[in-house]
Amino acid sequence: MAPTIMSRCGKISTPPPSTSHPSAWLWEWGGGHFRAFWQIWLTFSSIIYILVFSHTPQKEPTHYCIHVEGSPGHRKACLPARDSKRGCLWSSARAPRFWYDVAALNTVQFSNHTGYGQWTGTKVSAQEITDLYNGLCQSYLDDFDMMLSGYIPSAEAVVAVGNIARELKEKNKGAPSDFFWVLDPVMGDNGKIYVAEDVVPAYKGLIAYADLILPNQFEAELLSEVKIVDMESLKSAIQALHDKYRIPHVIITSVNFSQPGQSPSHLSVVGTSMASARKARLFQITFPSIDCYFCGTGDMFGALVTARMREAVRAVPGLIDRPSWLSDDSVTAAHLPLARATEKVLASMHEVLAKTRDGMQSVVERTKADLTEEQRASGTGEQQIKSKASELRLVQNLESLRSPSVKFEARPI
Repeated sequence: MAPTIMSRCGKISTPPPSTSHPSAWLWEWGGGHFRAFWQIWLTFSSIIYILVFSHTPQKEPTHYCIHVEGSPGHRKACLPARDSKRGCLWSSARAPRFWYDVAALNTVQFSNHTGYGQWTGTKVSAQEITDLYNGLCQSYLDDFDMMLSGYIPSAEAVVAVGNIARELKEKNKGAPSDFFWVLDPVMGDNGKIYVAEDVVPAYKGLIAYADLILPNQFEAELLSEVKIVDMESLKSAIQALHDKYRIPHVIITSVNFSQPGQSPSHLSVVGTSMASARKARLFQITFPSIDCYFCGTGDMFGALVTARMREAVRAVPGLIDRPSWLSDDSVTAAHLPLARATEKVLASMHEVLAKTRDGMQSVVERTKADLTEEQRASGTGEQQIKSKASELRLVQNLESLRSPSVKFEARPI
């Protein structure tokens, strides 16, 4: 599935996976269940989200959005990133978060994510993606400042989304700081590709235009062509991304090798913002895992990173006006805006995942209470009920999105 979101105050696009192979943004399979290790979730709808952030904060923003309810990743990305005080996107949400308007182009319309094992709906072609964006342009609704793109199942659709990003880059070439593209190159995980083979070279042809990419370890290997087995090879892979594609910012959303001094019950995210000579400035954030199955974590991570990155950049005088928001070389890795943004994102994720886990049983019980005796006896619907219970509880935990109480700290590598 693949929706695309665009907004007046900043643009965001995030990826929802499609196949039945879940690869969550921070979790792995183990002991007969998924461990909540925020990684990239691959059992989602293919969605591209584009959010737009205005150059100047607004107390009462006029919300503009195009959306199709029922596309799962759409909710995970839109809700954390925008202010839905007026109920434009989801009428059940009433509290403001980051004051970002969101517009959505759905590249797929599915009833639910594919982790349920059954769904209805249709995919959108590359030409339809282009037509929808052209419609926005014709109505003068293309004044986007940010874009977040995610899971795209075909090379043709990847190119179509890339053309949108390049067009917006070209439109802002006189002020390159006015547009920032966050790209999640969703291709596979755990050594397996779950998109068409020609998607990989399509991404390689695009990522040089991105400002921030969010690959997992396997995707970083595909893009850098460096096998990652330890921290030294991870450093080499990240440096290769800076050197080969000139990508300003990188976050490796999952690190899958054991590290000295790190507990097996903890996970790590590694990020970098390159210095003027393209040298990586590496930071690492370690956090406790949560033993549970979730869906939608990748979409939520992408949306929050996009929103929090802009917030962190605006906190540094003059940085918002610099191309790709790159900090001076004097700024150390742990103090980079990207590090500060990721700290807050992981804190929000940890709180929402923990609270979702705590509420799962009540969702299961409530749903089963509505079943007929025949349905209970047959045991049908167990997979769907478990998937329903694992849906992230975003609306119920808005304060965790706005002001998480948990704190994680970045440290330089």
